[in-house]
Amino acid sequence: MNLKNVHTVPWQGRWTNKRPFQIQVRKTYRQKSDAVKAGRATARNARSEHFIHARDGRILYRNSYGPDLRSDRG
Repeated sequence: MNLKNVHTVPWQGRWTNKRPFQIQVRKTYRQKSDAVKAGRATARNARSEHFIHARDGRILYRNSYGPDLRSDRG
C-alpha cells in the first residue's frame, strides 16, 4: 500500500480526500466532482494513484499519475 495514494471518499454526508492511515479530515466538499478535482491535483503532485469511491465504499475509478512500475518489456 502506497502512503501517497489519494482516496476520494464520502464522509459525514459530504466528500473528502484522504490518504491511507490519515485520521483527520482536512477539507470537505459538497459535491463529489469538486472533491475529485482536488484529489486529482493532489495525486498528480504526489505522482501517485487516485481512487474514487462510491457512497457505499466501492472503488469506481482508479487513475495512476506516477511512473509505470511494469518491469517486463513488450
